Amino acid sequence: MEKINNLKDLFMSQVKDIFIAEKKFLSPFYGEIRNHASAADLKESIDQCKRECENHVQRLNHVFEKLNLPPITTTEKNVGVESMIKEINNVVNKCDSKNVRDAAIISYLQRINHYEIAIYGSLRTFAEELGHNDLASSLQKSLDEEKKIDLKLTKLATERINEKAIV
Repeated sequence: MEKINNLKDLFMSQVKDIFIAEKKFLSPFYGEIRNHASAADLKESIDQCKRECENHVQRLNHVFEKLNLPPITTTEKNVGVESMIKEINNVVNKCDSKNVRDAAIISYLQRINHYEIAIYGSLRTFAEELGHNDLASSLQKSLDEEKKIDLKLTKLATERINEKAIV
């Protein structure tokens, strides 16, 4: 277990955590959850989440290179993310109604987004405080994308999906 003695250590630890999380969401989570979605615009939003996740991984790879961090192995875990994925799969499989399932998918995708918003916001701030303004700018792009998809999912839920799930 690595010791976290200062802001730089915390920054590097959290960069690793979000990298592992993004990789978990890419494979095979987004594809599986898309197969459970029924609304076409929800499927499109899931595809957008996946594309943005791929961009985030590329940006995080740049962070690793800039900070001379060793590559992450596929065996490293993020227990929180694994629990979220397990929970969403459990709930989605319990939904008999496609409309309720779509509402559940949106709810859980937003939980994931809020997790990522929190991490990218912290990482951006840490990068600024550590004098890595180029990395802060890159992390801000990921933060902006997460906020944008969160708003899109909220609009989708409130304007179309949730109403259908009431019945």
